[in-house]
Amino acid sequence: MTLAEQIKGKQVVLIVVPKKNYKNCMTEIIKAVESTEGRICYASMNKSHELTLKDLRDNNAQIDRYFFIDVLSNGAGDLPIIDSHREIIKTPNALSELSMAFTKATIEKGCGEVLFDAISTLTGYHDEGDVLKLINGMVNKARTNNLRTIYIAIKEDDRYLVDDMSMFADSVIDLAKKKERGGKNLNHLHLLAI
Repeated sequence: MTLAEQIKGKQVVLIVVPKKNYKNCMTEIIKAVESTEGRICYASMNKSHELTLKDLRDNNAQIDRYFFIDVLSNGAGDLPIIDSHREIIKTPNALSELSMAFTKATIEKGCGEVLFDAISTLTGYHDEGDVLKLINGMVNKARTNNLRTIYIAIKEDDRYLVDDMSMFADSVIDLAKKKERGGKNLNHLHLLAI
């Protein structure tokens, strides 16, 4: 079963990726997300806007379908350019700003899918409880507004966060498990829960 098939019909999906295979996993995730119609919000927690764009272009992504929540560029020294395709968050410490950007992406910009890459990065800036409150709020908004949210968690970042996030998710897909078993074809992914 492909990743696109595994996430189809699910509103809240948690995908666990291994750090060492992150880039290959993201390629597969982007293809799965783009298999649907409509606008996509890409909230990048672990790389600058420019690097996110480069990665998407390298994967032949349909960039015109994306609205970006940019968490790192302002702190990385990039000039905060105001444009209609990006919401810049001042700092990863601003969880309320991130929540408001999520609302803007879904309500004002019409994004029906939101990809959080990688939500586990936030535990480097916040207590896990605060990150879980943010996720719970976004999950509730997603369910109320019939949106799909896909949360990427890097396995090595915070195992407790992954365990706790599992209770919010309709589906947990562990790409790290597939890699640990020696699999190379990401089209046959391990589905933990539905």
